[in-house]
Amino acid sequence: GQIPVIGKFDGDYQFDNRKTTLIWTLPVVDQSNSEGTLEFTIRGKSVDFFPIQVDFIAETSYCDIKIADVKSVDTRKSIVYSNESQLIVDKYEYV
Repeated sequence: GQIPVIGKFDGDYQFDNRKTTLIWTLPVVDQSNSEGTLEFTIRGKSVDFFPIQVDFIAETSYCDIKIADVKSVDTRKSIVYSNESQLIVDKYEYV
C-alpha cells in the first residue's frame, strides 16, 4: 500500500502499513482544545477513504448525571462511596 504524505497536523499520528490505516490521536478535547487538523495526501478514489471510524472516551457521561447520595439499605444512613464515570462509544463512523 501507499504511505500518506502528512502535512499540517495537531496531536499525533501513525500509519499502520500492514492494515493500510492512518491513525490520528488527539489526547485532549475540551473547551480550550475543541478541534484539530490532520492534512494528508495519498492517491485513491473517494470510496477508498470511507467509512471513517472514530473512537473516543469522555470523562463524563452524555448528560452529566451525578450521584447525589448513597445510603445503606439497613440503616438508611449515608455511606462513603467512590464513583468513576466514562462515556465510551461502540461504533461511530463517517460514511
